[in-house]
Amino acid sequence: MENGVVAAIGQDDALSALLRQFEASADASIHYRQEAELARDYNDGEQWTPNERATLKKRKQPCITDNRISDKVQYLLGLERKTRTDPKAYPRTPQDEGSAEAATDAIRYVFDCNDFQQVRSAVFENMLVEGVGAAEVVRDGKKDKIRKIRWDRFYADPHSMELDYSDALYLGVIAWFDDTRLMQLYPAKRAEIEGCMSDAQRTYVDTFDDKPQAKRYFDVKRRRIQVFEHYYWQGQWMRAVFMKGTFLE
Repeated sequence: MENGVVAAIGQDDALSALLRQFEASADASIHYRQEAELARDYNDGEQWTPNERATLKKRKQPCITDNRISDKVQYLLGLERKTRTDPKAYPRTPQDEGSAEAATDAIRYVFDCNDFQQVRSAVFENMLVEGVGAAEVVRDGKKDKIRKIRWDRFYADPHSMELDYSDALYLGVIAWFDDTRLMQLYPAKRAEIEGCMSDAQRTYVDTFDDKPQAKRYFDVKRRRIQVFEHYYWQGQWMRAVFMKGTFLE
């Protein structure tokens, strides 16, 4: 990773600093993530508590749910699809009309190649249900691709005040990888990955969680590792890919 932070304070300190940024985001969003999961359950029709279900079962009554929440979400999704418009670039001067048309064609071509209409609907649904939706444009070879980010894999600067996080000092995406797959992607980091996994096994405390927690960096039972794709402001936007223990990029 080539940036001023690493050159100035060393990779270990830089890694610790970036991990602290993620941890600050995770700590500040615990309550939100709990509410977001509850909102998704309500949207999916899971609106009864275990105690309520037990009470109804004792009475030999069915759990009947008239899911108005899902109906409202589907209505708003349909309204968004009905009222959306195609992107268009406008010229600053009459001489720029040809350039504006070329820019419009280029943008629409990228959207068409990436099924952008499907992506924006999926992101909008996350905004309606969980409260936040995210997508990013990534360069894959010579092509730009629009990638949807799951709401529970996205994290951001908790001190950001703008709805679109335009004032955030860092943003990131979490991914989980099998250790063998991660070593295939980063063969030069094989020793560091194996070492981190061995350290995790020695310090592992069993839990009954069905899915990995936000700050659980390793899933020892399934040999999975949490990887961060982290963007942060350091005079300019920088990018780092890392796991707990080592930089990958």
